[in-house]
Amino acid sequence: MLRNENRVRLTVVLVVIAVAALILGVLGYDKKDQTYTFPIKLGLDLKGGVYVVLAPTSEVTLTGEQMDNALRETRKVIAARVDELGVAEPTIQLDLENDRIIVQIPGVKSPDEAAKLIGRTAQLNFEDRNGNVLLVGKDVEKAIASPRDDGPGAQINLSFTKEGAAKFADATTKLVGQPIVIRLDEEVLLNAVVNEAITGGNARVTGLTFAEAKEKAALINAGALPVPLERIASSTVGPSLGQRSINMSVIAGLIGIGLVLLFMFIFYGVPGLIADAALVIYALIVLSVLSVFKATLTLPGIAGFILSIGMAVDANVIIYERIKEELKGGRTVRSGIDAGFNRAFWTIFDSNITTLIAAMVLLYFGTSQVKGFAVTLSVGILTSMFSAIFITRTFIEVIADKDPEKLGRYFVKRG
Repeated sequence: MLRNENRVRLTVVLVVIAVAALILGVLGYDKKDQTYTFPIKLGLDLKGGVYVVLAPTSEVTLTGEQMDNALRETRKVIAARVDELGVAEPTIQLDLENDRIIVQIPGVKSPDEAAKLIGRTAQLNFEDRNGNVLLVGKDVEKAIASPRDDGPGAQINLSFTKEGAAKFADATTKLVGQPIVIRLDEEVLLNAVVNEAITGGNARVTGLTFAEAKEKAALINAGALPVPLERIASSTVGPSLGQRSINMSVIAGLIGIGLVLLFMFIFYGVPGLIADAALVIYALIVLSVLSVFKATLTLPGIAGFILSIGMAVDANVIIYERIKEELKGGRTVRSGIDAGFNRAFWTIFDSNITTLIAAMVLLYFGTSQVKGFAVTLSVGILTSMFSAIFITRTFIEVIADKDPEKLGRYFVKRG
């Protein structure tokens, strides 16, 4: 007969498992193609992408510290443009010695597409029919691509700053019956007749495909480049370590996890199997959390995930050894389990917190690849604590409710 406390614990564990499985199922299912895919984004080293080298054009006359500062600001704008497209974990590096910016974007197949996105100046002007500028890009607060409200196609929804809304209202009031041209660089986005004054601070650009709307909205939001750039080198790259290396890494990871599971069973018997079950649930939770937060998985990230599994196993070993010591000291099975978990908690907490602090430092100061490692390690650490302290304890106490003496013999016999 299960105690009420353990019924609640077991219910929570089952709900967590169900939610994690549901998340992976929902996020991994493509309704359009009716297929299931891995629901976590893959980084450049796993997925491939493009490599582009950009440099200021010959008309740029800046030198020294001025050029360095301009390139730093340009890098920020490029990063914002890439982020607007939701690209997974780009690598954007400055080569100040040679006045270059090196961009690697996973998942983009065409260097021309990438260079077009990140290298354009994106000057947005609202003009009358005589070419007089009514508003500029800084007057636009946000541009959002969405399906068209009143028919097929897509639109860009524009919201203006307070100053921009006033300018737009004034312009549309004066130009009723006349056209307003919205121009992005030399490209006309819209040339429409003003039917009435627009005073609400919002407008829309129609007549676009969704891909066009998304790209142009990204350029509008990111603003102009501090210095004009030209592409001096580019290439399409496959997985940096090669598909064979990736396969070998996955195999090595599976072998390592398998050996860990086997170790726990050999040394602890049934309690070891309980820890193994908790580890499987742990992996399910970590993958679902990474999917929800749209994290990007790279080879360093896989390493962080496997390392966190080792830490979860270490937590279980600490707990089990504490339980064995308590039982050998004469405690009953139930009190031994309580004392073992309670006394192991602070040891586990301290070791995980120090590792988590190191992961936070890597996340703050590291490059994109290092950040991928830090993210998966951090998520793994937090989940491993929940797995060891709550899930493993739940299963142990459920079995103790059924047959405490038999469970106690497993611990003592293995000591």
